[in-house]
This record gives sequence, structure tokens and C-alpha cells, in this order.
Amino acid sequence: MTAWRAGVTLIELIVVIVILGILASLTTVALRRAGSAPAPTLAPRVAAARREALRTGRAVSFTVDEAGTPRAVRALPDGRVLADAPLGIDVRTGEIVHASR
Repeated sequence: MTAWRAGVTLIELIVVIVILGILASLTTVALRRAGSAPAPTLAPRVAAARREALRTGRAVSFTVDEAGTPRAVRALPDGRVLADAPLGIDVRTGEIVHASR
């Protein structure tokens, strides 16, 4: 008859910790990507501000509330759009781009 061993070995414990670490890193990456997506109403607002700036020859500014943090967007009369980096707006075209992280 074989003896029943109590407890776990160090190797078993390390394997479980590695698996938990991998799961935690995958979850963190998924949550960051989900949180970095721009609001669906951002692209039309940026396009409208850019058109207005080109039409009037004056800069147009507005703010976007992203996850409780106000972000500034400014459309210039030369067609450029300046915005906070997390919004992912191309400076030259004003289009929303998704930077891979």
C-alpha cells in the first residue's frame, strides 16, 4: 500500500504561481486595451471641429471626458488637430488611430 503524502512540493507551487502570473498579465493587457478605446462620438466631433476651423480660419477647441479625465482637443485653421496623446488622434488628418501598446 502506498503512503499518502500531505502538502505540495515546491515545484507544484511554482507552477501554480507562474500560471496565475500569466493570467494576471493577460487580464491587464485586455483591460488596458478596452479602456484606451476612444469614445464613439469622438470622431464626428473632431471632424466637425476641423471643418469649422478650416471654414472660419480660427482655432476650435473642445474637451472630451475620458474615464473621468478631461482631455483637450484643438483643431487649427491649417487642418491640424492637436489632442492629448491617450485620445489617439492623428495630428495631420484628425482621424482616430489606435496605437498598439
